[in-house]
Amino acid sequence: MKKSLFCLFLALALVCMASAPVRAETVRKIGVSVGHMSDEETKAFCDMLQAYFAGLETADTKYELFFADAQGSPERQKAHIDSLLKQKLKLIVINFLDSAVVEAAAEMLESSAAPALLFGRQMIVRSGSEYTAHSSVDALLDRITGCYVGGDLRQASLRQGEILAARPHHGDTNQDGVIHYVIIRDNAPQAESRMRTDLSLRAAGNAGLEAVCLADRSGAADRAQARAICEKLFQDFGAQIEAVICTHDEIAIGAAQAAQEAGDGVNAAVCVLGMDGTDEAVRLVRQNKIAGTVVIDGQAQERMAQEAILKILNGETIQKYYWTEYQTVAGTDSAATAD
Repeated sequence: MKKSLFCLFLALALVCMASAPVRAETVRKIGVSVGHMSDEETKAFCDMLQAYFAGLETADTKYELFFADAQGSPERQKAHIDSLLKQKLKLIVINFLDSAVVEAAAEMLESSAAPALLFGRQMIVRSGSEYTAHSSVDALLDRITGCYVGGDLRQASLRQGEILAARPHHGDTNQDGVIHYVIIRDNAPQAESRMRTDLSLRAAGNAGLEAVCLADRSGAADRAQARAICEKLFQDFGAQIEAVICTHDEIAIGAAQAAQEAGDGVNAAVCVLGMDGTDEAVRLVRQNKIAGTVVIDGQAQERMAQEAILKILNGETIQKYYWTEYQTVAGTDSAATAD
């Protein structure tokens, strides 16, 4: 009898357990569209996103991230954004390639109602001698729930010039009151490329020196091309070159290699300036092979992005822009140091 009652209670318990409601697991989908995953800063930001969302997971809530790398193709990025938004995303994170992609994506983003977090390179337009942020991003953020997290490229360019101005004799190695320089540019949009060098030289000019451009070369897509361009410039101008202004670190690395191999035909104190603060460039700065570079405060940028993401997920009010400061990294031959 006791055994029969026990079996009955056990059977009832199993029935109750089977009929109890099962708590559903919520999966939140996050889309990430980037222009170049090979870019060191972009890759670091995406790695942060993976770690951050993994840390937000609970027993009830999971996050599924979808990454799409446009590999430098605006058309591919437009298609990626369209495809990602069809996933019913909780958030889309975008590193836009150019303003044309922003404008093409605006309608898609508005229709989807998915909030967006934008990061990465700021787009610039030129009007006369002045440079301003491209209006497409501002217009987009007026139409959707979203924000931009990044740094002001105008500040980065001025910081690059501050490195030169902080050199002995403000970079005027022959002390004739004139800084003779060359420019090596990449294939970035013209306004951005011009701004990076123009504002850099304005900062150097604040030291009261005249600056004379000996040559302005573009088309350096990588360090090998930059190295070849710089080798030719050293052949043409030799020790007359006091500064090599580069629009990013890969170019600066190639220029530094050319300077080392040119030997006696190069000014021993030639100032090679980069921008972006890649690991290799920073290492070469510490070895005094590159005079300096400019780097965004990555930790501050990540904190701001995480703050914005949490507010978006919680439905809280967010700012339109979260600005991050740029810092200089300079060699021991300069008075400038990491801020």
